Amino acid sequence: FRGPAAAAIETLGWALRVAGAAALLRAYEARRPSEMAVEAFLEKLASGSGVQHNAPAHHVSAPSSYSWTLLIEALTVMAVPWNVRQINDVTYATDSELEEAGRHLTRFMQLDVIRKASGFRGRPIFMYIHGGAWKFGDKRAPVYPICYHFAAKENWVVINVKCRMSDHADLHSMVLDLKRAIRWIRQNQAIHGGDPAFLAISGGSAGGHLAALLYLTQNDPHFQPGFESVDTSVQAFVPIYGALHPLGESSWRTGFAPIFLRDVVRADVAADAVDSRAGRPAEVWTDPISLARALPAETRARLAPVFAVQLSPKTTNGAPSALLKAKTHETASGWRAREWDSLVPLAWSTEFLDALTKDVNAPPPTQLLRVPHAHHGFDTFTSPRTLYACWAVGEALQAAHAAHTAHAATSEADRR
Repeated sequence: FRGPAAAAIETLGWALRVAGAAALLRAYEARRPSEMAVEAFLEKLASGSGVQHNAPAHHVSAPSSYSWTLLIEALTVMAVPWNVRQINDVTYATDSELEEAGRHLTRFMQLDVIRKASGFRGRPIFMYIHGGAWKFGDKRAPVYPICYHFAAKENWVVINVKCRMSDHADLHSMVLDLKRAIRWIRQNQAIHGGDPAFLAISGGSAGGHLAALLYLTQNDPHFQPGFESVDTSVQAFVPIYGALHPLGESSWRTGFAPIFLRDVVRADVAADAVDSRAGRPAEVWTDPISLARALPAETRARLAPVFAVQLSPKTTNGAPSALLKAKTHETASGWRAREWDSLVPLAWSTEFLDALTKDVNAPPPTQLLRVPHAHHGFDTFTSPRTLYACWAVGEALQAAHAAHTAHAATSEADRR
């Protein structure tokens, strides 16, 4: 390009550089609130409101809010850790299942194994489901930092999974695909090397919704036809700003609920009629909060721990800082913080945890991490708040794994 076109392109390039630097400085400014939120989360975890365990605390060093290490890691936005190896595009569906779905959809029924180059044998497994409104996204566009964190720093075996999207399948088929991925995990230890006895599942946004359905339908034959005897249980669940109430009151008010039923669920049954695919009304089994409320108390008592990650701006007693002014408004009683997440209401995570524990004598351990100043999709790239959130989730899941291992050892001793 020459002349005015070249000048315009150069100007645009500098504008993007300045915007990128401003975004980085803004994220770095928020590092201390993120650190404080994680410290509060871990204090509750250690006090027993999460998972009690005897494992040493903080086995992975926490990122210091004033360290060069934090700044350097935040700058390496999409870097792959040097000590990580990947096995990409492993098909988890059988030949007959691929024939039924259509061979051209094979790439949608695949997973990646992410792990350390050595020392990963017998380690717990972390399965991640990407978001994208049940329509978009891919397991490697990009690989989320939490996957690399668990592989490189926690030394877990990570399964980064993809399923068919709404352009090619309905919601029941998406859940069925992900159950097939769990089947593959349980039957192929020789390939991935992890310990299939401990499987933690996670996902962001729509991926969090799908992971929630896996969590609430463990070993349900309606969602694993043809492999009903396969163990599809999970030992921990981490929804990250999960779309946990797509058929809630706010979803109907905004007009999202009917779109979700039409384009994602593809429900051809009346709202109060039983959906033969799932053995429940469509408005119950497709909505994690409604499904959790419908489960008997004794079923919910047997569920695994849940560590939910949700977005929340940091409130102040007086006027907000410059960082907060964009998302606050002044009322007669002072400054109130608005939600940063314009897609998923903050209340959904709280309502989901309440639905799991209501009227249960010994409810599953639950814990909520609120990440200050974060937007929807904040964890897509590396940043100080992303690093802190990954570290907190790592501590929580290591605690859950330690508790699970101790319980298994006690049960084995009792049997002897």
